[in-house]
Amino acid sequence: MAGRRYMATVTVAGMVLAAVTAPPAMALDNGRATTPPMVWSEWLQAGCNVSEDVIEDGADALVSQGYAKAGYDTVQVDDCWQGGRDSTGELFSSPSRFPHGVKYLADETHAKGLQFGIYGTPGTMTCAGYYNGFKAYPVGSRNHERQDADTWAAQGVDYLKYDWCGADWDSEARKSGLSVKNQQVRQYGLMRDALKASGRDITYAISQYGKYDVAQWAGDIANMWRTSSDIGDSFSQIESIIDTQKGISQYSRPGAWNDPDGIRFDATTLTMDEKRTHFGMWCMFAAPITFALKTPLSSLTDEERALAQNPRLIAIDQDPLGQAATYVSTRQNVQLWTRPLKNGDKAIALFNMNSSSTTITVPYSDLKADGTWKAVDQFNGSAKPAFDSITVTIPAHGTTIWRLSRA
Repeated sequence: MAGRRYMATVTVAGMVLAAVTAPPAMALDNGRATTPPMVWSEWLQAGCNVSEDVIEDGADALVSQGYAKAGYDTVQVDDCWQGGRDSTGELFSSPSRFPHGVKYLADETHAKGLQFGIYGTPGTMTCAGYYNGFKAYPVGSRNHERQDADTWAAQGVDYLKYDWCGADWDSEARKSGLSVKNQQVRQYGLMRDALKASGRDITYAISQYGKYDVAQWAGDIANMWRTSSDIGDSFSQIESIIDTQKGISQYSRPGAWNDPDGIRFDATTLTMDEKRTHFGMWCMFAAPITFALKTPLSSLTDEERALAQNPRLIAIDQDPLGQAATYVSTRQNVQLWTRPLKNGDKAIALFNMNSSSTTITVPYSDLKADGTWKAVDQFNGSAKPAFDSITVTIPAHGTTIWRLSRA
């Protein structure tokens, strides 16, 4: 099996002196996620009360409220969908909450023109087993990687969220002698290889909260990887996550994306200007756009829905060049970011960290855009005449994003 490729140990007098995990044996190369995935996930809304009805309602809202047309094409079932393993070890869904099974739900999702995602872990339990007292055990994929990948492929799964969440607590993992980082490289690599062997191309999203320099090694394993801890509902957490993106833009590319976690438009603690910063900066980062809401998608306001479906910002996020924004500098407590786009345009973002509005002038040359450019505001579509600098007033905690085109 593929697992034999990963671990080598040196033993003297019956003691393990070192354990080294080699780099993964095969690159992912599945042709998926050539632009960042756009996803709705139900975890914060439903948690362990997830059901067939919740998923179908979310899929219906994606279609009926214009999200699917804007590019949101994936419905992802998170933890607690499992009912257990049968006598052959095959995973099955909760018979009470998913009475028709996973394949039925995948088929229903596909019939709506959407893709279907599922949740798993590389441990023996899932995150809810460790933290929420979820009783279905053992339903993690440790020692079942190939079986689970084959099951999901047969069910028509298009997207897998694979969540570390305590997998290093397993007794097997403790006995391995590997560091947690090397456990992750090995276990995530096992599922990557299993998905590849399943015969179905499945988008592979790994979640380990941005630890152990994940951006430096995950690109050969997964289509996307979390680069931060779980996002909360305060602006300070969003600001902190923005800072985590400094210095890792070079690791994003088509088919492999830094993932700063989900979009929290449900958070009543955020002003609309803060929500514009949240969404706009994620688009600048070429980040997967995953709705992670405590409320149904249908509960978003017209203003929030318009922001989520803004075609100019989505075009930046989905730009086929796939180069994430790089941090340039901070002046007047305003962060400057720039991103090249495929047709020679550039996207620039000015993020105001001040608690009051700020007026700033920035020469385009300071944003790696020498010469004269036309600028279009990506939030409202307004244009500025061709010039060699930009002067803007940015609201408190707000961001202005402009697309520059050669004059």
